[in-house]
Amino acid sequence: MAIESEVTLRPATEEDLPGIGLLLSNAFGASPREDPVVSAQRLKLFPIERALVAVAGGRVVGHTRDTTMTLTVPGPHPVEVCGVAGVAVAPTHRRRGILRAMYTELHERTEAAGLPLTIFTASSATIYGRFGYGPCVVENRVTIDRRFAEFRPTAPDPGGVTLSSLDDAITVAPDIYDRWRRLVPGAQARPHSAWLIQLVGSGGQAALFALTHPDGYALYRYDTSAPRTLTAEVVELRAVTAEAHAALWRALLGLDLVDTVTATIGDDDPLPHLLTDSRLVRTVSRHDGLWARPMDVPAALSARDYETDLDVVVAVDDPFRHAGGTFALRVRDGRAECEPTTRAPDLELGIDVLGSLYLAPTPPAPSPSRTGCGRRTPGSSRMWTALSGPNANRSSAGSSELPPTAAARQRHRLGPGRPSRPSTLPDSAAGRSRRSRADRRSARAGAGQHARSQGKCRHLWWVRHRPGMLDT
Repeated sequence: MAIESEVTLRPATEEDLPGIGLLLSNAFGASPREDPVVSAQRLKLFPIERALVAVAGGRVVGHTRDTTMTLTVPGPHPVEVCGVAGVAVAPTHRRRGILRAMYTELHERTEAAGLPLTIFTASSATIYGRFGYGPCVVENRVTIDRRFAEFRPTAPDPGGVTLSSLDDAITVAPDIYDRWRRLVPGAQARPHSAWLIQLVGSGGQAALFALTHPDGYALYRYDTSAPRTLTAEVVELRAVTAEAHAALWRALLGLDLVDTVTATIGDDDPLPHLLTDSRLVRTVSRHDGLWARPMDVPAALSARDYETDLDVVVAVDDPFRHAGGTFALRVRDGRAECEPTTRAPDLELGIDVLGSLYLAPTPPAPSPSRTGCGRRTPGSSRMWTALSGPNANRSSAGSSELPPTAAARQRHRLGPGRPSRPSTLPDSAAGRSRRSRADRRSARAGAGQHARSQGKCRHLWWVRHRPGMLDT
């Protein structure tokens, strides 16, 4: 659909800011009177020269903005990507091609900048698949009845948590967050401006409180809207060790007078397993937390590490842009090379599906109808296994900051049913691989026996992040 002639798409200017503010406050239900300090910090994050507006009759009827962000992907090397925010079209100008025109221009800019991925958080799950985006992080909104929450006797109880002012928290939380985000695929680097928005720009909401630990922090606020009920809403909890995670949750579930604690956690969060009654952690809703679209398939697939060696040919369909094609992906020792090829594909999938699988916390279901995939071969099965890890940076191996979920997933990936290495590997390489896997199994078995002999559980799950900086 072409954009209507009376609508003009152009770069935004400072004169457009009032109209942009009105459009976005209506689209997202926010106050149009944002704190001037917060507005100034937001412009530092998303400069006005990176914004697009659609204008009709002198009024802003469409808007999008973007910035360059640093995204953690599986492996030790973060990737510079395009982060999109503030996508909105006025309710008076729907179905006129404005959104498609804005995304066409946005994608052309991203391709010209050489950025391999575009990411955002989405306010609607039905809009962005047509533009090649797929959800790649899933989160759960949970509620815990604090009055009945008791920790298992074997749960860590390290202490070390301090009730801190926001001024004190902002001096320690950014470093902890940076340690955390380097370990969690999908997390993004957070500039100082974003921290000021997070801690200062509450937008009329209740005041934030902070709990800090040398290896973690939690931000929360109180909700008194329900009669005779006090709820603590955990806005953000980041911990780089299992001990810090447990210590922070012990403090949160020990808040006096609080009836209920709410939070957003991932499927692999250990909290339910720390409590004597895991059912107290009740899932209220489940939603996507981050969407991704590969803009340059070879660059995107080469930028991350993989769990297994493989040679596979992937056909990617991109009906919106021209990023599709057939590509040969070759992985050795976790590192990948990807280039166009004329070989027959082992796997066919849409670019939105590839976006969903890019961070790959878990392998997709084997049914093509459920994954949006077409042709499937033994090569495609090896690709699912390769995409499923590693979860944490390789540079973190052996570090005290290796997330417990990474250890758990390493153990899981060595379990029954793991696909063998491709038959195209030389016999000598395959032999080395078999010996290497056996050695790793032996080492992990010994480590597990040692942990059990110490009476401690080292293999826990982890906290999935909430990106927070992006919203469309």
